[in-house]
Amino acid sequence: MIRAARRLSVRRALAIHALSTLLVAIGVAAVSSALSAALAVDAARESAARVADTVAHAVAAPLAAIDVSSPGPEMRTQALGELQAFFDADVIERVKIWKVEGDEAVVLFSDEARVEGERRPFDAELAARLDAGEVVVLDVPDDWEHRFEIAHGGLVEAFIGFTDAAGSTMRLELYMPSVQPDMLRDMLAVTLPPVIIGPILLGAATLPLALRLARRLDERDAERRALLHTALAASDHERQRLAALLHDGVIQDLASAGLLLERIGSTAHAPDADRAALLTQVSGLLDADLAELRSLLSRLAPPQFEGSLVVALYDLAADLETSRTRIDVQIGSSTSADAEVETLIYRVARELVRNAVEHAAPASVTIAVDGDGDEVVCSVADDGRGFDPAAPAPDGHFGLRLVRQAITDSGGTIDIVSQAGDTAGTTVTVRLPRRMIASALAG
Repeated sequence: MIRAARRLSVRRALAIHALSTLLVAIGVAAVSSALSAALAVDAARESAARVADTVAHAVAAPLAAIDVSSPGPEMRTQALGELQAFFDADVIERVKIWKVEGDEAVVLFSDEARVEGERRPFDAELAARLDAGEVVVLDVPDDWEHRFEIAHGGLVEAFIGFTDAAGSTMRLELYMPSVQPDMLRDMLAVTLPPVIIGPILLGAATLPLALRLARRLDERDAERRALLHTALAASDHERQRLAALLHDGVIQDLASAGLLLERIGSTAHAPDADRAALLTQVSGLLDADLAELRSLLSRLAPPQFEGSLVVALYDLAADLETSRTRIDVQIGSSTSADAEVETLIYRVARELVRNAVEHAAPASVTIAVDGDGDEVVCSVADDGRGFDPAAPAPDGHFGLRLVRQAITDSGGTIDIVSQAGDTAGTTVTVRLPRRMIASALAG
């Protein structure tokens, strides 16, 4: 089931990676297409202006030899004859010759006879540009005046002024095919393949990294779930152990103390030495039980870190020290760190000392804290039984795993020096950054 879950996680990562790559490719292609279209429009207008300038002068030259101001069948035949070569070469699609009459311009000639005689309002701005000798190129408007040209599609109109054979000022309007679609197609043919293939190649190149990241996150999540299950199981185990300890230790000792007190009461006439021996035995049992209860209280509700790290470590040593184990504290001259880091150091030290006292049976434990550049170093050393740091922790022993997880999550490192069966003890060294906000151990 775990393998199936991992396969599902990998497939999900692949799907997300593929979708991300596709979206990036589509986005880049859309932006590239929009930029290409804008560039194509500008380039097409520049090209149309150059072509229109050449064509307009070429078309206007023979028309200048015709008396366009006197329209009729003869003039129309003569004009069409001069323009036919341009139509046959698809250089122009439509021609209109305008004459300004007052505040209007009237069409005197067009290859589309239906528009001859139509009028439009006089455009002073256009007239000024034409009088200055400019060839004006515009997009064809979608209106009634250009109803016949719009049907052709993809045209631009070019205006040029000229003087006919009778000396009249005329306005020549030419409709020519736009090169914009061709330029846009050519631009997209050049730009689209790289911008589409680029993100796809990038996605393919980063696919192994995405898979490794997905597997690593999946393993990290599995470790956290396992740690949670272990912690829950250890909690049940600890409650059972405490119940057994109370039943087989403290309760039995208190029952024995009660029996001894009854014997003292029944030996009122016994020698004082015998009574004193019984009282000493009762006192020893009560002292041992009191120490055991204090130890249980510390494990069930350990003191919390508040204020000074130095004071808290000395209090911790006094609280966990027993008649069999001495606990020393060594504080260096440079231990300052962020409050979150000091809190984590205290909790790590508490967990390591408690593990040593409970599982290694040491005669002494030393807590040492000092600074090393941008790091704070905390070590806990004991002279008790050693263990194999690489071996899986026994059931119910999860404190060291919690310490390791908390240190790793906080950007620190942990080093364990020990050996199974060795009587030289164990040394655990933890290094944490002074200024990094750390996630603390629970409890």
